[in-house]
Amino acid sequence: MTPYQVNKLDRLYQIRILNLYGWHSVVSGLIAQVAHHYVPKSRGYSTRWFIPNGIALTDDEHKLAHSKDKYRILPLINDVMGGSDWLKLLNEQQNKTCKNLKYETVKEYLEGKIDNYC
Repeated sequence: MTPYQVNKLDRLYQIRILNLYGWHSVVSGLIAQVAHHYVPKSRGYSTRWFIPNGIALTDDEHKLAHSKDKYRILPLINDVMGGSDWLKLLNEQQNKTCKNLKYETVKEYLEGKIDNYC
């Protein structure tokens, strides 16, 4: 995949997550501007575009999630997103290896045409 394609998928992911939550934060219900990755996108492609890993947040909530005070918001996110079942799902996805990952496959996943891209 080219860097351009990765960036394009990142943007599609942002829009998919924000649309999924009606452009409202899962924490406060305020207008969301960011789709936060609970498992950082730098950890690999297996969770980078995985829809359950996306959390709609306001800019301020997103900054808090990346700050030294993130302990104030992470428990709220865990509760809203489904707690241990959700964390288990993320862990299972994170342990997958995406072989021969193609732009078209991830795009189809983000468009809801297939169930997973790994």
